[in-house]
Amino acid sequence: MGWIVAQLRARIQDTPVEMTISFLTPYAAFLPAHRLGVSGVIAAVAAGLYLGQRGSRIMGADARLTGRAVWDTITFLLNGFVFIVMGLAVPRLLRTVPRDEALRLIGLGVVVTLLLVLVRALWIFATVYLPQRARGQRNGLACSVMLSWAGMRGVVSLAAVLALPLTLPGGVPFPARDALVIVTLTVIVLTLVGQGLTLPRVIRVLGLGEDAGLREEEARARQRLLEAATRRLDELEPVWPSHRPLLDQLRETYRHRSEHVERQREALDGDEEDRELIEHREIRRTVIDAEREALLRLRAEGDVGEEVLRHLERELDFEERRMDA
Repeated sequence: MGWIVAQLRARIQDTPVEMTISFLTPYAAFLPAHRLGVSGVIAAVAAGLYLGQRGSRIMGADARLTGRAVWDTITFLLNGFVFIVMGLAVPRLLRTVPRDEALRLIGLGVVVTLLLVLVRALWIFATVYLPQRARGQRNGLACSVMLSWAGMRGVVSLAAVLALPLTLPGGVPFPARDALVIVTLTVIVLTLVGQGLTLPRVIRVLGLGEDAGLREEEARARQRLLEAATRRLDELEPVWPSHRPLLDQLRETYRHRSEHVERQREALDGDEEDRELIEHREIRRTVIDAEREALLRLRAEGDVGEEVLRHLERELDFEERRMDA
């Protein structure tokens, strides 16, 4: 299903249609798998992973920007909705499950939580720490400890247990459903409150701050992109000889960006920020704000309509996003 959707979206350039397809994709993956008697949840996740790897090729910039904003909002709302459902389920469980049984299940949830932390730690050390140690990377132990402690359980676990039916097809109550819900809620509360609240302190104790290696990796990637852009400009010069001023302007822009990247790489070990880059961004932001104010004045004076306003405002927003990237 992920492959089918990828082929379809690669041929569509309409952003609202693409967003609609993205909404329907999880259901398109879930329902056939559920009909076949396998895990619809895993099918939806697999389709999402497949499409996520190909997002840069099957979507345009407009669809990616819109999709990120839309899905961030939907994720936030769904997380809130699921935890509201959890809050509504707890009183019912407390009324239907005897107190002694509830305490026993909570104790079982504590045991399950400890086992989950242990299993995650063993897995992280086997798949992260040992390979990093073999490659001689620094901070391998600290990073592995932090990743082991960052295994909070939340909305996915809760959604999975709440998706269990209340009754079997014959009308018989689903066996041990309340017990599974109580154990899962216990695990979620312990990991979110216990591990979640202590994770910042663990990071500070381990001495993990901003990853200089990640900044170096980003700087190298930016430099490669600038080199690719410069090479393409050189190739375009004989093709578009009448547009030499524009090509020279673009080449100067990329040369200036390259200087900033070099200064960023030189300052990786220090705390000093690129003051010139900050000032340039402030200047450009001030200019964009002036354009936006002029556009709003034109709308207030009746010189432009809503359609033109939204189109130009969108261009200014994209320019501001590019400036902050």
